[in-house]
Amino acid sequence: MDLSKFTLGSDPELMLCDSDGNLRSAIGIINGTKEEPFLLDEGMAQYDNVNAEFGISPASTEDEWVNRHGKVMGQLDSLVGDLKLLCSASAHFPASELDCDEAKRFACDPDFDPYDISVNMIPDSAADGTLRSCGGHIHLGCEDIGGNFDLQLEMVKTFDVFLGMPSLLLDKDPTSQRRRELYGKAGAHRPKSYGIEYRAIGNFWLSHPQITRLMWKLSRDALMAHQNGHMSGINKNTVRKVINAGRLDKAEQGLKSFVIPLLEDDTRSLLSFCLELPHSNLYETWGL
Repeated sequence: MDLSKFTLGSDPELMLCDSDGNLRSAIGIINGTKEEPFLLDEGMAQYDNVNAEFGISPASTEDEWVNRHGKVMGQLDSLVGDLKLLCSASAHFPASELDCDEAKRFACDPDFDPYDISVNMIPDSAADGTLRSCGGHIHLGCEDIGGNFDLQLEMVKTFDVFLGMPSLLLDKDPTSQRRRELYGKAGAHRPKSYGIEYRAIGNFWLSHPQITRLMWKLSRDALMAHQNGHMSGINKNTVRKVINAGRLDKAEQGLKSFVIPLLEDDTRSLLSFCLELPHSNLYETWGL
């Protein structure tokens, strides 16, 4: 089994706001849909509920991963005209922006819990409220993982250790805990023919290109830790509880005790840098 040959893609969501900071729905602003996305150079765009969603073509190198996000976000910014992209985990939208069927449509395709081997259920009341949230889904492509159900489940749990738990500390957006009321439980994923779609984390990693870069490094190190047999001593159910409860203290303990020792030197250095970054305006950090 060779997990060193992999690709990463993504389909994160951003909110839209006007020059006064008022939230606006992406419906009617972005023409692409899930069924027929609007094609961009090295990616695509669509509205998803009221959010602006984009995706990048699968990247096979770290630099490709970072550069494609910057390029596609720049193209998305052009599509939305005078509106601005907002990297926010959750927010309450004005009722006037939710007055259509598409704004009340949630998760037509379910995602799954690898711990209980069950479907994640969204509260029935979600469509009636004004709270909307943004995900930062990462698509792992690896020939040896695609179609291997047991390995897919194990890799999702490994991503919880390397991405999900550190995200509690990396994500400085105060609205992130509210996002988890709708989405983002530990292990949330969809199995794919090419690998997995990891859905547990929000869009915080788009707020700075160095955090975007860190996601590549953490994904790489997760694959290597699994391949090298380093995951057997880690209690993944404990990690699950830490993520779902949003326990920053326990996440910090876990990071120091069993995550950081498994990281490559370049990942460890970049993680230290990113942990000190505030939640940033992506126009400033990406130069959009």
